Amino acid sequence: MFKWISTKDRLPKDGQKVLFYGDFDFMVGWYYPDDKYWMPIASDSILYQQEVTYWTELPEPPEGDNNV
Repeated sequence: MFKWISTKDRLPKDGQKVLFYGDFDFMVGWYYPDDKYWMPIASDSILYQQEVTYWTELPEPPEGDNNV
């Protein structure tokens, strides 16, 4: 089971792919601490920190059949 981490408590490591949440919805992407922005994987847009409230580490991918 994963645990949600408040962006007020801690931010992900630079370039760490995570699941994050805010007023917009859930998204997977990265946080860039030097520039203080979030970048969703499937988007050209940047989400600034005030829009992201929680994040969590992604689980390990499943083992076995890669055709799923």
